[in-house]
Parts: sequence; structure tokens; C-alpha cells
Amino acid sequence: IAFESSPEAPLDSMETRLWKIPVPHQFSMQHLFTGDFETGDFSQWYSVSWNLKRPMEEQVQLVTSPVRQGKYAVRLTVHDGDRFMNTSGERAQMDRPGPNEHEGDEYWYAWSTLFPEGWQAPEDWQVIFDWHASADYSRICQPLQLEINNNNTVAAKMLAGDVTGYRCFSGSGTAVNQSETIIDRITTGIWNDFVIHVRWTTSENGLIEIWHKLETDSNFIKVISWEGIPTLQYKGDPSDPDVPYLLLANYRDASNSHTSVLYHDGFRMTDSASKLVEDGLYDIYAGQPNQ
Repeated sequence: IAFESSPEAPLDSMETRLWKIPVPHQFSMQHLFTGDFETGDFSQWYSVSWNLKRPMEEQVQLVTSPVRQGKYAVRLTVHDGDRFMNTSGERAQMDRPGPNEHEGDEYWYAWSTLFPEGWQAPEDWQVIFDWHASADYSRICQPLQLEINNNNTVAAKMLAGDVTGYRCFSGSGTAVNQSETIIDRITTGIWNDFVIHVRWTTSENGLIEIWHKLETDSNFIKVISWEGIPTLQYKGDPSDPDVPYLLLANYRDASNSHTSVLYHDGFRMTDSASKLVEDGLYDIYAGQPNQ
């Protein structure tokens, strides 16, 4: 365990992160990255961020119940005022070790999230999963995120292409800026399974597909199909895009005052849909003919 300054801070200033170097046993042979916590610690992840004025386990804790797969899941808790260092908002989160997403990459991602009984909708936004812009693009916000709104819906939200003149998702330039509801109302006490497929590019050849199902559902439903769009951000020069980094999170606006708890499990990243599938999980083609 060590501290270092990270060039991927969400604000203009540099930040300090607690990081742990991954070890070889974290990986599945068919996964490009596995972050399912089955190591019994957080060594699969590049860094863990929480309010350093608290013990880590008050915000970030491995649990053996509930779990979606294997033995462990992670419980992320955010209390009123849980800022990490000098960053904005309130958070408990982990970011994936590199390499990060670059021009021409095409990947599949899957994981599960559970909102426990007693879950309370945020006063404002709350992010559970995102790719964050790097320090050079720190005021631009995420190229892609899953965001909970104050009516307890979940939306996929993106900002990509030429982001010159944008501050977060606000601006009047040519960037592709869109949002679409993927869950009409959060169901508590049941795991949500997500699969995301992204073709990363600054050109109009990009692609974002998202599938969702509840643990109790038989089959996935495709809830997002955005085609013919850029998926990376750049400022003026598409040959020099930003390189975002992936976060598994409980991250919310500081206007919230209640304690928020959620669980994540099973995260994996591959280069094909078929490689996501283990123990019957994350099979988006199950129940469909000719697949």
C-alpha cells in the first residue's frame, strides 16, 4: 500500500490516492480485467477513494452477504460530508488499473449492483458507474456514466466528441450530449445485472450498447443502442483525444444529507460478449434464437 499523486484527479489540482498494485491471481484467463473482489481484498483495483477522516471500512467494505457471485461483494457507503481529499461531491469508489480506453478499442463490461431495502433516492444526481475524464479535461465531466436521478430512475448519460467550451455537460458546441432512462424505477433488494459494449473513437463510427436485467428476470433487455457517434472526448483535434478511466462508485452531489448504501459485485471486462459469461451470468443472448 502506498500513496502517490495521480494525474487523473477529477479537479484541476492533483490528488492523493490510496493504491494497491494488482497481483497476477486477480485475472481470469478470458477477462482483460477482473474486479470481482474474490481475492478477498481490493488488490484487483488501482485505487480506492473515500473520506480519509473515517476508517476505510466505514465506507468501503467487503461483505459475504449479499453477493451476486462467488464469496465477496463490496459495500459502498456515503454519509453526509464524505468528501475524498479536495475533490467535489461525496464518494466511495474504486478505479480500474490501466491501460485505459484509447482510440479504436472495443470492449465489453459487466457487473451487478444492488440497492438495499430502505434505499433513498438522491436529492440530486448520484453516479454508480462511469468513465471519468482525465485531469486535463477535469471540468468536462464523464464521457459515459450511469446516473440515478431524484425520481429513482437510472439514466445512461454521455458527452463525447469535440468538448471545446463545455463545462461538465453544459455547453453550446458540437459534442454529442445525450441522456436516456434505462431503469424506470429502482427495485430494492434484488441484484441488477448490467452489460455495456463500447467502441471507443473520436469519429462517428462509435457505438454504445447497454443491457439490463434484474436477478429474477430470465433474459437481458437492450436498453441503449447509440450508433454512429463519437465516444471519446477531444478539444479541437480528434487525433489527440482524452483517455478516460473507469470507476465503480457510489458518488453523489454534496446536497444530499442522508446515508446512502449500495453493493457492487462481479465486475469484468473482455473483448467479446461470450467471454463475459461465467456461471450463467451476463449472457445477453440467453433465450434468444440463433445466437
